[in-house]
Amino acid sequence: MFNSKKIKQELQKVLQENKELKEKIN
Repeated sequence: MFNSKKIKQELQKVLQENKELKEKIN
């Protein structure tokens, strides 16, 4: 069974890092 709260936190972290990477590239 997954801990959905933890998954959401991880997802937010990944999305934030992804966003920062894209901003660095541009």
